Amino acid sequence: LEEHNLKGKLELSKFENPEINLAFDSKIKLDAALKFFPVDTIKELAGEMALSAELEGSLKDIKKNPFSNKVKLNFNSRVNKFEIKFKHDENNFSVESCSLSSNDGGIKVDGLKLIRNHSDINIDGKIPNLFEYLNENKSPIIIDGKLFSENFYLEDFLLVKSDPTKKGNDFLIPSNIELDLKSEVKNFYFDKFIANNIFGRVEIKNRKALAENASFQTMDGSAEVNLFADNSSGNLEVTVQSQCKAININKLFFQLNNFGQNTMTNQNLKGIASSTIDFTGIWDKDLNVKENSIKANCNLKIEQ
Repeated sequence: LEEHNLKGKLELSKFENPEINLAFDSKIKLDAALKFFPVDTIKELAGEMALSAELEGSLKDIKKNPFSNKVKLNFNSRVNKFEIKFKHDENNFSVESCSLSSNDGGIKVDGLKLIRNHSDINIDGKIPNLFEYLNENKSPIIIDGKLFSENFYLEDFLLVKSDPTKKGNDFLIPSNIELDLKSEVKNFYFDKFIANNIFGRVEIKNRKALAENASFQTMDGSAEVNLFADNSSGNLEVTVQSQCKAININKLFFQLNNFGQNTMTNQNLKGIASSTIDFTGIWDKDLNVKENSIKANCNLKIEQ
C-alpha cells in the first residue's frame, strides 16, 4: 500500500461473490488508506498509523463502504501526525498522537490531542457510532468523555460560510454532533469574552449547546454559570444565568459589549461588583449581535 506492508492472514471464499476474512498488522500512511478505502464525508486525510485489524465481509460490501453494518471491522491503532478535513469544512483537524480501539462499530479514544486553528483539546472517551456516521452521515456523531483544553477559542469550532455570496441554511452549531463531556478549560475565548479555569459539563445536541453548573474565573473575579445556546432556527440565541463575585465592572461591560446599549458603557465605569445576572441575546449567522434582542436583569452590589 504505497510502500507500506501488510502482514497477516487472508481467507478468500465463494469466488462468485467473494468473501474476505482478513487479519493483519501494519504501519500505513493514511492518505494512501483513503485512496484504497474512500469515505464520502472525508476530503483530505494525512498522518501515520500503526494498526492491528480484523476485517470480514463480502468484497463487494467492503469496496462499497468498509464502515457499513454488512462488514465486520475491529482494530487497535496508534495514530501520529494525523490531519483530517471533512467536506464542507474550511479547516483541518490535527492530532499529534492518540490511541484508538474499535469494536462493534464504535471507537474508544485515549490520549487524543486535537488542534484546530488556535485551539487545543485533549480528549479521552468514546465515539460509539462512528462507523454508522461515516457510513450514512445521517445520524449525528456521538462523543462521550472527558475534555481538557489549555486554550479554547469557540470561533474555531463554529461553522463558517465558505462562500459569502452563496445563499443557504448555514448554522453555527452543527447538527451532526451530539456531545457530552466533563470539561476543564484553562483559557476560553469567545469574541471579547475571556474566562479561565473553567470546570463543568458541556452538552451539544440538535444544534443546541448547554454548559451546566460551570464555574470559572473571569474579569478579575469568579462566576458560576448555566448557559444555553440554541442555533436550531439559524440565529444563535443565548441564555445565561450567572452568579458573579468580585467582578471588574469595566471589564464586564467591555467583554459583554455593554449589553447592547450606549447609555452606560465601559468607558465611564469602574469598580468591583458582585451580582446575579439573567442575560439573553441573539446573534446572526455571521456573529453580529441583534442589539434589540439583548435583555439583562441584574441584581448588582457595588463593593468599590
